[in-house]
Amino acid sequence: MSEVLLPGFGFRLGAGSERYILLQFMQYTFEELYPGNNYHHLQEIIDQYWSDQTPFWLVSPQSDNQHFVGCLWLGTAIDQVTGEAYTHLFVVYVTPKYRRQGLGTALLRRAEQWAVQQGNPQIGLQVFAHAQAARSLYEKLGYAPRALLLMKSVKQPERDGML
Repeated sequence: MSEVLLPGFGFRLGAGSERYILLQFMQYTFEELYPGNNYHHLQEIIDQYWSDQTPFWLVSPQSDNQHFVGCLWLGTAIDQVTGEAYTHLFVVYVTPKYRRQGLGTALLRRAEQWAVQQGNPQIGLQVFAHAQAARSLYEKLGYAPRALLLMKSVKQPERDGML
C-alpha cells in the first residue's frame, strides 16, 4: 500500500522480491557520478547488508505506481566514537527528471522518522566529495561532516608469469 510522500507522489516499502530495483538505483547513483565503470559488485553489497532490519522504500508518481523515480535504503550502524547505534543511509536517490521537487527532502525526513522509531539518536551517510547538489541538500537539512574517507592507490607487484 502506497502512502503519500508529497502531493503527486507516493512511496511504499520495497519487498524482498524487488531487491533488483534497489540494485538499479544503486547503479544509477554510481553511474551518474562515475560513468563507464562496471558496478556488478553492488549486488554483493546488497547481499551483505540486506535483512529485515534494512528496509527500503520506493517512490513513484501517483499516476503510475509501477514507475519508480526514487529510492531510500536504511540500516543501523555503530558510531565508532561513541559506540551508539545510529541510522545509516545506504542509498537515497531521485532520478534527475524528478529532482528539485522536494522528493529528496521528503525521503530524508522519512529516514529521520525511521531513526526515531528505532531509537537512534543520529543519522549518518557517506556522500561523494564532488556530488555538490547532494552535499548541499544534506547540509541544508543539518548534516555536517564528521570524518573524511581518504584513498590512495598503491602499485601492486608484477607477477612474473605466475597464475
